[in-house]
Amino acid sequence: MLGNEEHTDMLGVFRRRALLIAGQARRKKRQKRDLQNTIAALQEVTGMDPAELQAIADRVQREVASENDRFFSVPAQLAWVAIPVFLGVITIWLTAMLFLNWSLDS
Repeated sequence: MLGNEEHTDMLGVFRRRALLIAGQARRKKRQKRDLQNTIAALQEVTGMDPAELQAIADRVQREVASENDRFFSVPAQLAWVAIPVFLGVITIWLTAMLFLNWSLDS
């Protein structure tokens, strides 16, 4: 059975979570409303079809999302693997050169 303090803590967690979810929902509604207002304004200015403007907005949003996700791209992953390997090879090569130089001097 939960004590009074545990019960109060759990209610606090529920309240914070509910406020977070409500804030996210408000943000999404505001973003959607702002996008619709922007599309309506662009339609007035350009005379383009709203569906065409929506398609452009979707394409831009996908491109921005893909730019933010470049850390997980194949070139970035290759760099994270290749750089330590390259540094290891250089270290081994320099160590070998120093050892050979030391051996020749003896």
